[in-house]
Amino acid sequence: IRIRPRFIGALAAYATLSNLKKNDILENEGLPLFRLMWFLGSAQDDLIDEIHHNTIKDSENPKKLLQQTIFGKNRQFYQAVFTVIGKELNNSSIPIDARTHLKQKMAQWYDFLTTQETEVLSRDFREYSFLYSREYRERQNRNVGSVLVALLNGRNCMDPELQKLEEIVPTLSYRTQIIDDIADLPEDIRSQRPSYAVGALLDYPDEFDSLNNFLIANPSVGKITPEQFKKYARKSSDVVIAQYESYGEQLRKYTESQGTEAASKLLNSIGQSAFTVFPIVRDLIYKINPKWANF
Repeated sequence: IRIRPRFIGALAAYATLSNLKKNDILENEGLPLFRLMWFLGSAQDDLIDEIHHNTIKDSENPKKLLQQTIFGKNRQFYQAVFTVIGKELNNSSIPIDARTHLKQKMAQWYDFLTTQETEVLSRDFREYSFLYSREYRERQNRNVGSVLVALLNGRNCMDPELQKLEEIVPTLSYRTQIIDDIADLPEDIRSQRPSYAVGALLDYPDEFDSLNNFLIANPSVGKITPEQFKKYARKSSDVVIAQYESYGEQLRKYTESQGTEAASKLLNSIGQSAFTVFPIVRDLIYKINPKWANF
C-alpha cells in the first residue's frame, strides 16, 4: 500500500490552476514524466535523511561525498534518472526544443540539490533557525516544484502561460511541506534535519527542550500531530501555523487575480481540511504500519 496524498494533491492543484481537463493533461504527454520524477525524488529524500552530519563535516570534499551518497559512486542514480526519463521523452511526440528544455531543468535541479544539501549538512544543528529553515524549504520546494510542473506541462512546457504555474504551484507545496514537517518532527530532530517545525522550535529553546524530552521519554513516537505540537510548543506552533496561513493567502491572491475565485475557495478548503484531518489519518496509518505513513 503506497498512499501519496501530496502527489495527488499536486496533480489536483495543477488541474485547478491551469484549468486543464484530464484529456488535455494526457495530451501534453507530461504525466508519465511527472510521476517518474516524483518517485525518484522521494527516493532521494530517503537517502538524504540517512546522511549523518559528521560524515559530511569530516570529509575533505563534502559535495563529492554527498553526490556519491545520493547518486552512487559512479553517479548511477543520476544516470538512471536521465536514462529512464530520457526514454519516456524520446518515445513521446514532445518537440526537441521542449525535450532539451526539460533535460536542462532536471540537470539544474540536481546541481542545486547537492549544493544546497552540502551547505545544510555543514552547519551546526542549532543554526537551523526558523528563517533559515523556511528559506531552505522554500528554495527546495520551489526548485523541484518548477521541474515537476515543467514536466507536467510536457509538450507545452515552453508556453509562457503554463510556465507561470512553475512559480505558483510550489506555494501549495510549501503548505503540504509544513504538514509533513510537523508530523516528521521526531525523525527530523533525531537526524538533525532543518524543517519549518524544527526551525520554529530552535527559536524557542525552552520549547525545543520540552518536546525533545517528550520524544526521549517516548522513543516509540514516530509522528506528531498538530495538537501535540501545540501542546508542547505553543509559540513554535503559532509561528508555523501563521506561515501556513500566509501561504494560503498568497494562493488566494493569485487565483483571484486570474479570475478564478472558485479555484481559490476550493484550494483554501482543501488546505484547511488537510491541516486538521490529514495528520489524524496519517497517525492512524502509522500505528498500523509505519512504512505506509511515509508520504
